[in-house]
Amino acid sequence: MKTRIPVHIREKRGNPSLNSYKLPRHIAVVPDGNRRWARQKGLKPWEGHDAGAKVIEKFLDWCLKYNIPMISFYALSMDNLKKRSKKEVKYIVTILKNELNRLAEDERIHNNQVKVKVLGDLKSLPKDVKKAADYVTRKTKKYNKRTLNFLMPYGGRYEIIRAIENIISDKKKGKLKSKKISKELFEKYLFTHGGPDPDLVIRTGEKRMSDFMIWQTAYSEIFFIEKYWPDFNLNDLKLILWEYSRREKRFGE
Repeated sequence: MKTRIPVHIREKRGNPSLNSYKLPRHIAVVPDGNRRWARQKGLKPWEGHDAGAKVIEKFLDWCLKYNIPMISFYALSMDNLKKRSKKEVKYIVTILKNELNRLAEDERIHNNQVKVKVLGDLKSLPKDVKKAADYVTRKTKKYNKRTLNFLMPYGGRYEIIRAIENIISDKKKGKLKSKKISKELFEKYLFTHGGPDPDLVIRTGEKRMSDFMIWQTAYSEIFFIEKYWPDFNLNDLKLILWEYSRREKRFGE
């Protein structure tokens, strides 16, 4: 049965009526299922990644429409980089490189003052992708109204281990005077430091977190969607935002 959007959140005359609801400050997305979507349709894996990239473009438009200040995409996991075939990885990183270069010149980014950040083990990226990441970061670094994060290559466990290693290193170098490692101090060493933790996480295709933002999602509202990412649409987002607005966050209380 097809899920219908409640009448009271349907848009009228182009006005996003959801804006009257409690909306998240930060949406994180695990856009999974590109390869399986392609396989179902008899396509090559990279054709699924192409389709998924187009949905990321649409998702950015939707979040601008609803004035969501921050979006984070799990663009490339460290496991993907190591375990996928070289041909597929090459195609994925080429898509990411092209997307970053395009965003650097995108009027939507500049008109809406979106800061684009690439977070993760950047030294593992091919030089041309790293160059594209540096380029879009420089072009948008002055903006502070909205943020678009691409986590690539990224792993939650790696991020935590790296943070611990850097804290130990800074202590040995005398850069840290505090003897205690507080939650606030630890968070300064995460890739995502400086922004709010995700209020809402959307995961398509599977019902697991797959090493994504282990620390940051401790109190996030998580929505698992059975459909694959290339099939994700605006109605899905509306329903999620509507449901999110009805949930009461307790933060462990």
